[in-house]
Amino acid sequence: MKRSLSIAAAAALFTLALAGTSQAADAMADTYGNTVVVTDASGAAVKYFFNADKTFTAALPDKTPAKGTWTSDDKQICVTVAEPAALANGGKAVCSPLDAHKVGDSWSSTNSAGQTAKITIVAGRS
Repeated sequence: MKRSLSIAAAAALFTLALAGTSQAADAMADTYGNTVVVTDASGAAVKYFFNADKTFTAALPDKTPAKGTWTSDDKQICVTVAEPAALANGGKAVCSPLDAHKVGDSWSSTNSAGQTAKITIVAGRS
């Protein structure tokens, strides 16, 4: 089954939340308990649900569930997909830069392959 926006492609487009915090603060704090939506030009969207324990779950455009782990520092977030195995990228992380955004913000991001997506942080888990 073809997915127009794979979780790896979405992760490569994903740019997220420093929200004006210092380096010592948790750069991902604004995402816990909220939904990060990454939508490609065709309208296909991946919903990410990040947890403070460095795990995430996601819903692919066809509603297929995904899960994995993430790491971050003051410069980037790296997402590693564990399941489904077909999207796990051999256990390799996909990293993207962090930018300052808060719940309710929407912005566009373009990855190194020239793919552009709209990213939105939505209040709550939807």
